[in-house]
Amino acid sequence: MLECIDVVKDYSAVRAVDSVNVKIEPGRIYAMLGPNGSGKTTLMKMIVGLIKPTRGEILLDGVPIGRTTKADICYMPTENYFYSYMKVDDVAEFYEDFYKDFDRSVFYTMLDKMDLYFMGKVKEMSTGMLAKLKVAVAMSRNSKIIMLDEPLNGIDLIARDYVTRAILDRINGDKTVIVSSHLVDELDPVVTGALFMKNGKMVLAGDSDVLRRESGKNLVELYRSIYGYSGIDYQDPSLQGTYTQMSPGAGAMYGGQPMYNQNGQLMYGGQPLFDANGNPVYAQPQQMHQPYAQTPTQQAPQGTQPYNGDIYGASPYVQSNVNNENKGGNADA
Repeated sequence: MLECIDVVKDYSAVRAVDSVNVKIEPGRIYAMLGPNGSGKTTLMKMIVGLIKPTRGEILLDGVPIGRTTKADICYMPTENYFYSYMKVDDVAEFYEDFYKDFDRSVFYTMLDKMDLYFMGKVKEMSTGMLAKLKVAVAMSRNSKIIMLDEPLNGIDLIARDYVTRAILDRINGDKTVIVSSHLVDELDPVVTGALFMKNGKMVLAGDSDVLRRESGKNLVELYRSIYGYSGIDYQDPSLQGTYTQMSPGAGAMYGGQPMYNQNGQLMYGGQPLFDANGNPVYAQPQQMHQPYAQTPTQQAPQGTQPYNGDIYGASPYVQSNVNNENKGGNADA
């Protein structure tokens, strides 16, 4: 078992990882989710031992991370870390010499499953080819923990399918795989655990089936609930055990203005907002701007100016002076 106990990492005035406490069970594949800057890569690097926590402790089977655990943890970074002169056989030979747990036969089997046949040098490979090669190298080690940082990033749909299947083929009873990615919809059907990071904190973690059952949402919907849009401080009531909360002055935005219903209550995703005590959250008078429709079913006042935008969600805001025509583009939400 991998365990993080009150793990913190500070860089000068920036706290990259903030008091993370989590237990990661063996024999599972975890999705580590969160937007850029949420602390995913920093946490992975601390787990593998590349950087040290400012404080806190990371244990693998009860042993602190250090020299004795490095052989049991594999980390695949986002960067291309192969020498440019290398060919596929050179990569295999290098890793076989460097890592005692590297299995060359598994490596070639994985390349075959991912349909990677390339005789040239690494520097001549496409982004998709490099992604497959990196995954094959990492998954060919018999490490207890394998961490893949954005393995699906920048590659096409078919290549992602190959990579995902190759990862799943290597999961067994004692191997744990942690995959960080922004492609939540790709990981949702295949992972058995989920780790959500936000602003350096582990805001939600656990068995993915339990999370789906308790929240009534899939991982994609949970992701939207936790992170919201455009900096909105949005907390899902099914996750927090409270009503939806927003920071003072925040609100779902349309065309740069807060969205609210006919009663002046702030809206998010077509739903009215409540504070932690269950009280409605109303727009302040200075937030009330008439040029924008107030609800998905209500037309904007006559004489408003056309706005080249669409609302958050599926329901269009209809403007009476543009012949009820929906406009394209993205709303601020």
